[in-house]
Amino acid sequence: MDKKVGSLIGLSFYQQQMLRIAEGKAIQHTTNAWGALLFSLKHQGLSALMPQRDKE
Repeated sequence: MDKKVGSLIGLSFYQQQMLRIAEGKAIQHTTNAWGALLFSLKHQGLSALMPQRDKE
């Protein structure tokens, strides 16, 4: 489970920081994953928890 959620949180954090840069805000340095996870759920809803790619 950590492998699946870890990639979701990493991608969500990256998207969150890119949005902050686009808005002219400073990036946030954090080790807490809750912000990125909540950002993902806010913008994508429960579909954020679904796989984005087909398994090969």
